[in-house]
Amino acid sequence: MLREAAPASSSGNGVAEYLFSAACINISAILVLLLGLNVTPSMSPVRSMPCPVHSVARKNFARALVAGAAAASKTPQLAGDVESSAAGVPAAEAREVLAELFSNAVFKLHAEWRVVCVRKPNATLLDFGDALSGTAVALERFLGGLAVGKDVSSPSRLFAPLELIDPAHWYTQCQNQFARCCSGAQEVACRLCAAVAQLLTEFGL
Repeated sequence: MLREAAPASSSGNGVAEYLFSAACINISAILVLLLGLNVTPSMSPVRSMPCPVHSVARKNFARALVAGAAAASKTPQLAGDVESSAAGVPAAEAREVLAELFSNAVFKLHAEWRVVCVRKPNATLLDFGDALSGTAVALERFLGGLAVGKDVSSPSRLFAPLELIDPAHWYTQCQNQFARCCSGAQEVACRLCAAVAQLLTEFGL
């Protein structure tokens, strides 16, 4: 991947060059904004990307974080780290899970850039936004449908299926829209129930 990110004259495989370090920074920004980890409003590398992603996707990631951290805690190198995050997950294990998601997202970005280069043989860095957009769509679809089982052996297994998602396929687009609608309906229902409960409490019922 690093070789293909180098200038095309040195790689010789038809994949246009791009700045790998800048691509990693973009992936970091996409993940932070998708998961709602930013403290202040920030500009997204992808304009069409929801910031943050719908609540169901964030809940799925929270479950994956706990399950992945539990699997990572069996690793001897991390067993001695007792520092914990606010969610009660050991910090070292949480970093391990986030690192796995980041690395899989970087590989997905590279795969999307290869697709762009095949579709546009004369692609330049001006077309790199298409690869970023495709990666963001794939991440939203993946997190929205992420199912975490009880038998997670390692954090790397959680996010490996990301590479199989085709962001350009109509099914992916439909799934993202459907998930957004369902998540929005759930949020509205929860707020409505909370408002009704508050009214009943005020009336002493």
